[in-house]
Amino acid sequence: FLRLDRIRWERVEVDVEDADDAYDAVSKSCAAALGCLSENGGRPMAARLVLSGRSAAHDALSGDPEKWLNQLRLDLFDAGGGSLWLESVEMRTALPADKEGIPDGPVGELLEIAGQAAADPTLAAEMAAVISDLFKKVPKPVRDALELPGLDTPEILSELVAEVRPLLLRRLIGRGGDG
Repeated sequence: FLRLDRIRWERVEVDVEDADDAYDAVSKSCAAALGCLSENGGRPMAARLVLSGRSAAHDALSGDPEKWLNQLRLDLFDAGGGSLWLESVEMRTALPADKEGIPDGPVGELLEIAGQAAADPTLAAEMAAVISDLFKKVPKPVRDALELPGLDTPEILSELVAEVRPLLLRRLIGRGGDG
C-alpha cells in the first residue's frame, strides 16, 4: 500500500475518566494525539480531540475551556515538533457519579438545584415556562438582537443548566479553574 497523502486528519477519542485534574486530562490527551501522530508515520496531522468520561477534571475543564484549549494547543505544538495541529476539542466530560466536592451551605444548595434542573424534565419545563414569560416582557427588537434561540424549551434549557455548574463553582468560590 502506497500512501500518497501529505497530511492526516484524525479524530482522537480520549477517555479522561481516571484523570485526577485538568492537567492530567491534558497530559492524557497529548499522549493519545502523539500516539496517532507516530502511527501516521510522522506525517503532519490535524486532530480533533474528544475528551469524555466521568472525571474529577470536569469542573476545571468546563469552568475555563479556553484556558485548557490553549494549554492543549501549546503542549501539542511543542511535543509534536510543529507537526501536530489541534483543529478543535470537544468536551464531553461529566462529574464523577459520587459528586464529591460539592460544598456545604448556600453554594452547595444552588449546585444541587442546578443538578436537579438538568436531570428533571418537569423542573426544566417549569423553568422554561418562567423564562418564556420573562421573554414576553422584553421588547421584540431586543429579543431578536439577543439571538437566544430555544431558551423556553425544556431540552435546550436542560443542556444549558448542565453547563452552569462549573461556571457557578468558578465564580462563586473560585474552584474549577486549575483543577
